[in-house]
Amino acid sequence: MVSQTPPKTKVAFKVLREGKTKNFNVTLAALPTERSLSGMLRPGPAEEHENETLDGVEVGDLDSKIRKQNSIPSHIQGAVVTGVDPDSPAFEAGLRPGDVILEMERKPITNAEEAVDMSNTFQGDNILLRVWRKGSATYIPVPVERKNKSENKDKDDKDKEDDQK
Repeated sequence: MVSQTPPKTKVAFKVLREGKTKNFNVTLAALPTERSLSGMLRPGPAEEHENETLDGVEVGDLDSKIRKQNSIPSHIQGAVVTGVDPDSPAFEAGLRPGDVILEMERKPITNAEEAVDMSNTFQGDNILLRVWRKGSATYIPVPVERKNKSENKDKDDKDKEDDQK
């Protein structure tokens, strides 16, 4: 099984495509743990709104390497922020790489997947994060940008008209 084979192991695969067998030699890699919170969609009709909850924020799971790099104690659980777009509302609110998201909307976060799932289901205008940074926890309210697709379409149509003039 691939899941039980260590990374950097060379393996041969047989694949059936369009009724023909094809052989591939591949080198396995580790599954990345970093997850992006950008562009997650809110439940509901896709044509109404695009979810911009924590747009521009990337998170990963806490492991021993990240804990050591950022001096994060073993009792701290959450999702580590691995990247923040400097033009994002999260950056403007104060979220930075190395921060650990402990809670979203007062609900505990234990890993990156939970943070992404919570981002998927969030429906408010501001999301409240409890963040651990350099020995203490603080709350950071992050505004959520909403983009109405019909407004964006109208703006795009107007831009096209201006370009044709």
